[in-house]
Order: sequence, then C-alpha cells, then structure tokens
Amino acid sequence: ATLRLSESDTLDIALPVIVSLAEDKSWRVRYMVAEHFAKLAEGLGEKLSGEHLAPIFVKYLKDNEPEVRTVAAGQGVNVSNRL
Repeated sequence: ATLRLSESDTLDIALPVIVSLAEDKSWRVRYMVAEHFAKLAEGLGEKLSGEHLAPIFVKYLKDNEPEVRTVAAGQGVNVSNRL
C-alpha cells in the first residue's frame, strides 16, 4: 500500500523536510538527495516538483562538489520526465 499525502500536507510537512535536506551543508546529504531526486519528484507530482524542486535541481548541477554535480547530471533524464 502506498501512502499518499494531500497537497496541503505535502506542502506543510514533506516539502520543508525535502528542501531542508536538499540544501544541507553536507555534500553527502545533498548527494543522497540528488541520487533519489527523480523519486522525490515523482512523489511530489508534476506541479509541486516543477515549482519547488526544479530550482534545487538546477543548483545541484552547479554545486561546488563534483560528486553532487555528477549524480545530479546522471538523474537529468529521469528528473526531466517528472517535471
């Protein structure tokens, strides 16, 4: 069984956690978020992902850490299919 949050709960509960992790100071945390970005985008849905996750994904492609940039670039096709 898959748990689905309402759009309101997603905005109030899930999205702040995702954004906080996505902007973490540790490159290892950002790396893990980038590695699972397509699944996060799928879970949030096209509207919320396009509005809230797309800017983060663009930042990942410019991240100071090459590991984060590399894993984000590898997710590009999967992410673009969900935005």
